[in-house]
Amino acid sequence: MLDRQTAVLLQKLVPDVQGAGATKQAFDVADARDGVAAVFAEFSGAEKTNCVVTEVCIPREAGEIPARLYRPNAPRKGPAPLIVFFHGGGWSLGDLDCYDELMRALCTRSDAIFLSIDYRLAPEHKFPAGLNDCIAAVEWAALYANSIGADPEHLAVMGDSAGGNLTAAVAHRVHVAGRIKLAAQFLLYPILDISQPHSAYASRIKFGDGAYYLSCAGIDATVDWYLNGASLRENPNLSPILANNIDKLPPTVIIAAGCFRLLLLCNHNKKGFMKNPHSWSNRVIHVSALSNSQKLPVLTLPCDCPRL
Repeated sequence: MLDRQTAVLLQKLVPDVQGAGATKQAFDVADARDGVAAVFAEFSGAEKTNCVVTEVCIPREAGEIPARLYRPNAPRKGPAPLIVFFHGGGWSLGDLDCYDELMRALCTRSDAIFLSIDYRLAPEHKFPAGLNDCIAAVEWAALYANSIGADPEHLAVMGDSAGGNLTAAVAHRVHVAGRIKLAAQFLLYPILDISQPHSAYASRIKFGDGAYYLSCAGIDATVDWYLNGASLRENPNLSPILANNIDKLPPTVIIAAGCFRLLLLCNHNKKGFMKNPHSWSNRVIHVSALSNSQKLPVLTLPCDCPRL
């Protein structure tokens, strides 16, 4: 049974989704971006936040990565944990502004520093451009943590949906490979496997028809935008659940929504992927990144970051 506020949200969202058509050919990236921005604007909350926000440019090969740094305004004894955040949106939607309110809320509630990354989006920038930006951002964070008042020994990564996919891939690339030690990774309703057909997961059949906002057709469209070919789907940088040495990942927290088409991926405890039990709210849907809004139910987001 859906949370009452979630049900109200779906009444507004689902007609727009169904009106776009049932096949992936009906999805247009420009329209999808406008729609996502409108949803975040519509359901922004009125929570008071207490943080200092700074625009940052992170160097990368042949350019810069826009980012936004959120620091707690209240005095703190000693350096704060630093969490690098990668937003969701199917690797092709969303931006710093869409997630600004969530970042402010997490920073205020957790007393940790957040660095939100505006990585390159598909289809203009195919895989691995966005992932490379995310890796560069974590490398920058590790290098400059001290200068922004953060503790490099308490560096973590976090992301939702496709951002959770990027988070898991980044953790494997930098932590398991021994390049940077991460204190934790937080995966919010992540996409961990795009190698299997939808029929391989019961949750995709149950929740993937668009009635719960996120549809199988929509995911197919964003995957097509992101990839250069179907053969890449089994690449562990795209399907992190297939990576080797998963048991060597940093402490991992997975948060999922009960009415979520990728739910069973969070039950896939392959090789000890999760060192801690996952958490979910049984009556909410995939757009839980809006949960800081007073209009929507609040998930148990990882606001205990100072204990990293």
